[in-house]
Amino acid sequence: MDPKITACISAASIVLTAVYFFGIVPWTKLIALCLCTGYIPWYFDGGPMRTDRSWPAFQKAGFWKAIGRYFPSRIVCPYKLDPKKQHIFACHPHGVGSINHGLTLTDACGFISEVFPVPRLDLSASVIFRIPLWREICLWLGCVDASRSMANKVLRAGFSTLILVGGEQEQVRARPGPGGHAAFLRARKGFCRLALAHGCTLVPVYAWGENELYATSRALLGPRLAVVRALRVALPLFWGRAWCPILPKKHPLTLVFGKPIDVEKVSGEPSKAQIDALHTRYIQALQHLFEETKEEYGKQPTATLKII
Repeated sequence: MDPKITACISAASIVLTAVYFFGIVPWTKLIALCLCTGYIPWYFDGGPMRTDRSWPAFQKAGFWKAIGRYFPSRIVCPYKLDPKKQHIFACHPHGVGSINHGLTLTDACGFISEVFPVPRLDLSASVIFRIPLWREICLWLGCVDASRSMANKVLRAGFSTLILVGGEQEQVRARPGPGGHAAFLRARKGFCRLALAHGCTLVPVYAWGENELYATSRALLGPRLAVVRALRVALPLFWGRAWCPILPKKHPLTLVFGKPIDVEKVSGEPSKAQIDALHTRYIQALQHLFEETKEEYGKQPTATLKII
């Protein structure tokens, strides 16, 4: 641990001891201060940049299945996923809260125990690791920082990964209905570079129902997109249940996996031509998955997928 952090913890411990003996604050507040002080080492332990912070027992806890039944939710994977190969699952749409990600981070729908029982660490936005306690939950679920260096570290260590490719751009654009399907892909090619560099099978994934979980507003969309570009932080305007706006609506959520794209590992750094070719293949595979499943699982036969 950084010596400065260690020094701060030691100083805080001395102060708390003095506070206790001189009765400066009530004992209940002292307990709260002690808990906060004890949490500091965990908050600064570099967890988002490590590969050893996931907690399989937590991911498979029974209460996740109860949460999954709330929507209800399910996973549809008609193709055999080879457990001997590394996979990069590229998922759309992000939606307001990326609730669909919970279906693979946990065993809510049997993904971990039945569909793909292989070690996996998923790339997640850096901002979520700045929120105390929520940070720990994400780490236990197998999330790591979505930086390029961490992505390569995860794949070099032999893990598979899932990426919400559209990220904040899809989050701030999320809207329900047949006309709300958009995949922010034109400028996102890093996942293709990773697949080529590490020889990972690339799997398109679409989350039907994700955009229906919250009503959204397009008010001030321009300024909010500017915030996304400048700060990499999304500010969606949304509401869920009438009595609790942050709670998602009870709408069926179905995560559908497309046909895996076999990718041959290239020697050295992937070229622009190789990345562009795989990117084109992926877009075609995603569009095919969308068209093939929009009526059965999306219940939106007139829906179209916009690639932006």
